[in-house]
Amino acid sequence: AAAAAASSSKAKGAPVQSGPAPLAGGGGHASDPHTVAEAGAVDSPQLARTPIIFIASRTHSQIAQLMGELHATAYTHVRTCVLGSREKLCLNSAFLQRGNVDELCRQARKNRNGNSRKAKKKKVEKCNYFYHMSSLLHSPNIQPGGRLRQWDIEDLKEEGRRMGGCPYYVSRELADSAEVVFMPYSYIIDPLVRESVGISLEGNAVIIDEGHNIEDVCRAAVSSDITMGSLSAVRSALQGLEEMKLPEAEHVSAVKFLVDAFIKLASDEQVSVRKEKGFEAESRIFTGSQTRGYFDRLGVTPERLQKGVHGLNFLLNEDREKSRALENARAKLQLLSRTMLALGHFLFGGEADFQTVVSRSLQATRRRTGVITTEVEA
Repeated sequence: AAAAAASSSKAKGAPVQSGPAPLAGGGGHASDPHTVAEAGAVDSPQLARTPIIFIASRTHSQIAQLMGELHATAYTHVRTCVLGSREKLCLNSAFLQRGNVDELCRQARKNRNGNSRKAKKKKVEKCNYFYHMSSLLHSPNIQPGGRLRQWDIEDLKEEGRRMGGCPYYVSRELADSAEVVFMPYSYIIDPLVRESVGISLEGNAVIIDEGHNIEDVCRAAVSSDITMGSLSAVRSALQGLEEMKLPEAEHVSAVKFLVDAFIKLASDEQVSVRKEKGFEAESRIFTGSQTRGYFDRLGVTPERLQKGVHGLNFLLNEDREKSRALENARAKLQLLSRTMLALGHFLFGGEADFQTVVSRSLQATRRRTGVITTEVEA
């Protein structure tokens, strides 16, 4: 394992200066707009605390192994927490069967009254696990001195089933008082994930399990893939919104402009770039300067990109009752948003060394499928 500590003059166990908690929700996480307070729990005051130890590993199974190793030490009294995705922690069988757990969870969380006329019209389900999460949060088994003082994901899910509370949101609340927090690599390495969860590394210790993987993980964190099929689906959904002449037309137009730019890049066979052809795929590879030049000719300026990202955020956050097509393309819109943010960083964020790859797989039927990849070069 490779270990590194964030710069701090404070030793573990020494008091720290008052200020923002390491996790902005009271210990380690940005406060979610719908937290335990909504479910009936009482917020506790923020206190000065010693640094948190963040331990990141590649997979959830490896995190479970690390937890097992901790159980075998003399530090069984240390308060721990494991962070994971909704897919790993969700107990709602209906959401799990339908697949898009993230989106269904967000919709259900907004639906404070599952029997409302609006909720019925949108067929948004209420999640009882979320609204009963305080029962799990206050379970004696996970309180200091409880049977599950050091729990892993399966322990918390089992207790969640018994108490009827949501393990995902409870784990985020329990991190506020944890001394050691286990998590997948992405929670530390990926700046978008780290920001969305609200993890602050300053003044805290960071341990990376199997640190030789970090180079590839860092490259993947700032790279993004999007298929031509996804771009076409998004464009079709946007076209449908345009035809409805909604008040959001300006946002739709800004996003559609950028989608068209991506499609032109993927489709333009005339541009002179390095080409590679293998047995399963052929690729056209744009250097960073070639990518900048191509998008510049298409009129993709920092302002146009910013408008497109703003439009995407607006469309993703708005209540889209009028457009079932947009709901069907929501996951692809989220992927497009990530791709735009990555591309914007490379195009206009300095002299980052990157490349854009347009790949086409060679199927047995000779049917071709495009994939656009923006990635950091080694």
